[in-house]
Amino acid sequence: MCTNIPFLVQIYFSINQLSGAIPTNLSQCSELQQVSLSYNLFTGQIPAKIGDLTSLHTLFLGGNYLNGTLPAEIGNLHNLVVFFAVEKNQIGGSFPFSIFMNMSSLQELIIWRNKFTGNLSKDVGNPTMLIELSISENYMTGSIPDTTGKLQNLANLSLANNRLEGSIPVSMGSMLSLVTPDLSHNNLSVLSGEIPSGGSFRNFTMDSFKANEALCGIPRFHVPICPGVSNHKEYLIYELMQATEQLSESNLIGTGSSCSVYKGILNNGNVVAVKMFNLQLQGISRRFDVECEILDSIRHRCLTSVLSCCSNEEFKGLVLEYMPKGNLEKWLYSHNHCLNFMERLNIMIDVASALEYLHRVCSTPIVQSDLKPSNVLLDEDMVGHVSGFGIAWC
Repeated sequence: MCTNIPFLVQIYFSINQLSGAIPTNLSQCSELQQVSLSYNLFTGQIPAKIGDLTSLHTLFLGGNYLNGTLPAEIGNLHNLVVFFAVEKNQIGGSFPFSIFMNMSSLQELIIWRNKFTGNLSKDVGNPTMLIELSISENYMTGSIPDTTGKLQNLANLSLANNRLEGSIPVSMGSMLSLVTPDLSHNNLSVLSGEIPSGGSFRNFTMDSFKANEALCGIPRFHVPICPGVSNHKEYLIYELMQATEQLSESNLIGTGSSCSVYKGILNNGNVVAVKMFNLQLQGISRRFDVECEILDSIRHRCLTSVLSCCSNEEFKGLVLEYMPKGNLEKWLYSHNHCLNFMERLNIMIDVASALEYLHRVCSTPIVQSDLKPSNVLLDEDMVGHVSGFGIAWC
């Protein structure tokens, strides 16, 4: 790519259609300070030779189709300052936090939506100059280490959609720069313990912890229908009616054999989907209970995420994450929408990943017996989420 330009200091080829492997001859450009190859069609592994670019300040490789593991030679990039970004790839293996220990000036480490595994290492507290740490939508396990509190400059922290457990370290309270923390959607509701008070914890909201039902003892389902609990952001019947403008037809976004789904805007500005069950149908209470029971026991980024529910003799509803791109049926059979080949393939992979989780990972295998395009919902990034568990069985 730059064999004949040894003194080149910047390569910027982002958002193109470049494909194939990342050229190994990049290492011949020994003076390179910035490499941006993000959002192309690159495949294969990150070449170990990239570790020869010891003058590199920024590295953008996100939004490609890179796989394999991170080469240990990346640890040679001691001068990285602004970014190490490999988000939205397919890189896996245990994430080697240790190779970043000597990058004392690194400010942003962005690896979200990959396939990284392993425990969060105690080395997550290095480098200490980090401003943003985003490792969401991976397969990280273990607890949040106490060394996280060493990240005194950290403003944005996202650990969402992993498989973390344990309690929240009190040391995080000393992270006074922390503004946007997200620990939501971790595994099997085992992220537990009280939320510490004071310090940076003043910036935490319930959205920071949603889908971690054991946290603070606040249940994810069967929310009490009574005044005085809205300070916990629980969704009361009157709030849902207000959010959907009394279930206005203008907010109707979908209907099924036993329910209707409405778009709702809560008092705090958050957009949600409210799934209302038709209480005139025989057996609907049982169907509602089954769906609550199943959704309460599953956690996966490609499954519908339920925020809460409300239920009494006249009202049974689920509060779901809003999916702005609608359902797959709309994209497959509408003249106004179109999916390219890669989008179709990625949605297929998302659905297959969700089914593998239901069939093989859950302690009790679950069968989604009504799988169809209208029950596959799409978020802002066109990630598929399997929904419609009313007639699922274990």
